[in-house]
Amino acid sequence: MEDSDYFELLSKNEVENKSLELKRIDKIKAQNGMEEILKIIVGMANRSGGYILIGINDDGTPEGNNIFDCFSQGDKSGIDKIKEKIINLCLEKISPIINIDLDICSGDGYEFLSIIVPRKNNIPHAYVKKSDGKIKHRDYYIKNSHSCTLVSDSQLEWLFNSKNYENKIDYYPVQVTTYKFMGGIPIASGLGRLGDWLIIQPEVTREAAQVIHDVFDHGENTREKLKESTEYRMELFSEILLHTIIRTIDGYGSRCIPKDAKFLPYFPDDFLVSKLLGDNIKIIFEDIFKNKISYPEKTKVEFYKEKNNVVNCRFYNDHCNIKISLFMRSFKAGIPGNNPYFSIMLSTHWLDFQNESENEYESYDFLVSVEIERKFPEVFDNVYYESELFCERIRNSLKNYWDMEYFLKEQYPHYRKLYSIDYKLDQLLNAQIKQSKG
Repeated sequence: MEDSDYFELLSKNEVENKSLELKRIDKIKAQNGMEEILKIIVGMANRSGGYILIGINDDGTPEGNNIFDCFSQGDKSGIDKIKEKIINLCLEKISPIINIDLDICSGDGYEFLSIIVPRKNNIPHAYVKKSDGKIKHRDYYIKNSHSCTLVSDSQLEWLFNSKNYENKIDYYPVQVTTYKFMGGIPIASGLGRLGDWLIIQPEVTREAAQVIHDVFDHGENTREKLKESTEYRMELFSEILLHTIIRTIDGYGSRCIPKDAKFLPYFPDDFLVSKLLGDNIKIIFEDIFKNKISYPEKTKVEFYKEKNNVVNCRFYNDHCNIKISLFMRSFKAGIPGNNPYFSIMLSTHWLDFQNESENEYESYDFLVSVEIERKFPEVFDNVYYESELFCERIRNSLKNYWDMEYFLKEQYPHYRKLYSIDYKLDQLLNAQIKQSKG
């Protein structure tokens, strides 16, 4: 890091926190000064890493120049001597070894040393005591906002198992076919519109139909806007689908609303649904069946957009940060190519099928990502256990209800093969009929 980066860090963090520790030189020179530094290194590494700045006052200002001269010895300068001492003590007193970096920063009126502590890779680090070269005792520390404390047995177990809790992103392919111009969700009943029996998609997609209906009924000039722009439909449907995915975490259809269910927040003003519905948006967001789910206590929820109209929902509390994102991958008129009927119908009724499907339907292809960041548990309270269960419920609902690849594999594993066999049999029969007539 450049010196300016450190000063920017200090300006954002006027007081110490879990990833920043400030130490004056007199604290280092104290009897247990170096021991305290080693424990802070261990505590930071066991959490998420951070910076220890030596030569900085508690208010974030540098102590001055030449502050390390008191550590000089022989031909070695004070800064070289303290760096050597810190490295040697880390090798001797910390297990497993932490590969810290040391960065000296100096300029007009300031000089300080930065110890850059990486996050642990695998098992937690300990401050150790040795006898005859062998480790006799280990103390495990964690860095808190204003101190460094020993971990409890439960926290130590969590640290050893935290490899299983590392931040990771799961992806789920989601496809939805609607009537033309987002005119509703077709039901594969074989009745009504020509070709509805061709639609193969998870039943949960019908949950979006009611919100689409509300947008049409209470939005301003909704039909005209949807017909004018494909991009507008894609953005609007992304918002509706994300909301539908979130509210089906508890299930769908004739579901019971859990007693601890809470309302989800309104969409922000920059969402198209908000702009279309205006004051009528309460029709969706104040309906317990359309906007109430069960999630952990003391958890905040927010909807927001990123670049390229990626829509997100975030749940966060003291134990975890869950980000669910919806990426639009493609849009096409007609039904998607991975529909088991598609290749057969295209082969047998190419032109008619192509025209009719494109006139009746349009398909949206999304990728949903779930990114879960688990935080070190200061306490193992009800919110912690509720959060763990909530994370699993999110993953299970996306896999079992929405994942198109899983749906086709589990619900229709033999469709392509059967349709292909039927098609070949039809060709053989037709050929025999023609031959017999000839």
